[in-house]
Amino acid sequence: MNATFTWNETECIGVLPGGYGTVTFLHSLPDQQVPTGAIALFIKQGQLVAISDQSIEDYDRVLLLKPTWEMEQAYFLRYLQNYSQEQQWLPQTEMQSVPDQFENIIAPYVKEILLLLHWSGYNFQEQAKAPAKKGGKAAHRWSKAVSTIPFYTEYDGTKATVYWQKRNELVIKKGAIMRQETPLNKDGSVGFAAKFALTLRQEQADKYDTNFVTKEDVVLKSVNEVGHFLYFAGTNSWLQLKDSDGKTIDEWTVVK
Repeated sequence: MNATFTWNETECIGVLPGGYGTVTFLHSLPDQQVPTGAIALFIKQGQLVAISDQSIEDYDRVLLLKPTWEMEQAYFLRYLQNYSQEQQWLPQTEMQSVPDQFENIIAPYVKEILLLLHWSGYNFQEQAKAPAKKGGKAAHRWSKAVSTIPFYTEYDGTKATVYWQKRNELVIKKGAIMRQETPLNKDGSVGFAAKFALTLRQEQADKYDTNFVTKEDVVLKSVNEVGHFLYFAGTNSWLQLKDSDGKTIDEWTVVK
């Protein structure tokens, strides 16, 4: 992607190609209002704290995304919020559906935006290293010591051995048994979490056979992705993955 940027002391504005709209980096919102048609990613100390079309109070930088009208602002906001929860960047709340026709438009845009954020120094997976807030979601820290420990899971007909080999790499060892049936919503539709899992499986389609048994190692980015890939989530994988003594991966890595 080739974007054109202009900047001054208060803002940096990028015009994205291909009709993708604009992206603006600010220290604060003018008049404390998110502009019409935009979605704001609120950041504090380099970490994502909220995604909203309304202003919040506690942040030190904000990224405004203003895509084209085709993406439908409400669905664009839902997709970003859902995705951020799937990646464990934000606390879990009830996910909201996004129609396929809009998701197909929004997903490629979000992929490009995440690349831009990466090269701008915003890697929200780093948030897992931050101390856990009291009463909030637990934070976890990878270490070289934990990289050598095999963690096992047997859940909902699945079975696997998993290593957290690098900070952003978990490997599901060859021979893992995956869930075959895709879970559906009550209305028969495929939910966002299941779609996310199916996307992961599509990316790794050459690594498992028609019986849904992996024929080579599968490398993913997070404990969350492991759970989606193996059994479409549905349980807390931090408590599901255990060593040979029954100690969970949460117990091994949680920041106290």
